[in-house]
Amino acid sequence: MKLYYESLSEKDRRRYAAIEAQKIGYGGMQYISKLFKCNYRTIRQGCADLKQFDLISNPRIRNPGGGRKKVIETLPGINEIFLKVIENHTAGSPMDEEIKWTNLTRQEIANLLAEKGIDISVTFACDSIRYWWDNYGKYQYKLADSILILCDGGGSNSSRYYVFKEA
Repeated sequence: MKLYYESLSEKDRRRYAAIEAQKIGYGGMQYISKLFKCNYRTIRQGCADLKQFDLISNPRIRNPGGGRKKVIETLPGINEIFLKVIENHTAGSPMDEEIKWTNLTRQEIANLLAEKGIDISVTFACDSIRYWWDNYGKYQYKLADSILILCDGGGSNSSRYYVFKEA
C-alpha cells in the first residue's frame, strides 16, 4: 500500500489517502497520516477534492499559477542586464547573419550576472537564453528557426570545427 501511494502524483496521493482514511472511519485520518507519513491536512484536502466531482476530472496536479515564479518575472530589468552581459561575447556567421552564438559557458554567464548583482544558477543562464530566443530572437531573426549555442570550445569536441559545417 505504501509503495503504491509513493508512486502516485501529489494530487492522487491526497485522494488515495482520503479514500483509505474514509474506509477506516473514526481515527482513519490519524492512522493513514502516520502510515503514509503525510500531514492530516493533506488527507482533509483529499476528502474535499473527492466531494467536488469537477476537480476529479481535472488532469492538473496544481492550480494554474502555482509554484515558484520565474526569475525573468520577478527581477525587473533582468533581460537588459543579460543582453548587456553577452553583448561583447556574441559572434555570428559571416555567411548567414541569422546565425549567432556566444563563446561563454553557462557558468561564465552566471558569474558575469553575479558581478552585476544578480545571483543566479547555471540553469537560469540557459533559461535566459531560451527566454531571449522565444521573446526577441525569433522576431529579430525571422528567417531563423533555431538558435545555435556552443558552450564548450576546447578539447577534441572543439566548437570551431562544427560552426560552418554544411549538412
